[in-house]
Amino acid sequence: MRTFSAVFPILLATIFVSCCKDKDPSIPYFDFVVYWEGLQEQGSAEADVFDKEWGASAFVYPHHFEPEYINIYFQTYTGEGFLREQISFGAFSPTVGKYSVVYDTSTNYSDYVINGNYSTYSDDGDVLNGSYSINKDYENVVFVDIVDTINHEIEGRFSLMFDLDESDFDKDLARRVLFENGKFKVKI
Repeated sequence: MRTFSAVFPILLATIFVSCCKDKDPSIPYFDFVVYWEGLQEQGSAEADVFDKEWGASAFVYPHHFEPEYINIYFQTYTGEGFLREQISFGAFSPTVGKYSVVYDTSTNYSDYVINGNYSTYSDDGDVLNGSYSINKDYENVVFVDIVDTINHEIEGRFSLMFDLDESDFDKDLARRVLFENGKFKVKI
């Protein structure tokens, strides 16, 4: 019994350290609200956010200047169907590969670098609540793993970190949000 009582605190400390060692200390815990992922008729996305399972609807829109390139949007909603969050990235040709995500709308469409952002909304989905920019120090990536030309779908993975824009610091919003272990499947 004595041996167990002496080993038990060490065991607890080891478990605590191993559980926390992968956490990025630059992302303080925030009680992140997970909203409804929507109907997901065109596609879906999922990721881990603040140790919660996050899900979203996914959509593809052609780029307004270059129709052969696409933009992908992930969106969440309230139970009543009002928009609450939106992640967008693009524009890119739906081609298998690794895409670096930056906060720069002037990216060259052929260099595997795409623009990305994250926004939160309030009221009935028409009021911008928080605007986030891609974190420049994190390796923000989107992988397109499968381009299915028969079913007109693409599948991939993503890992994205966003920082709250300074103009929104007075709001009760997370200053930094990391979407990790992300996966998506969307019709093109």
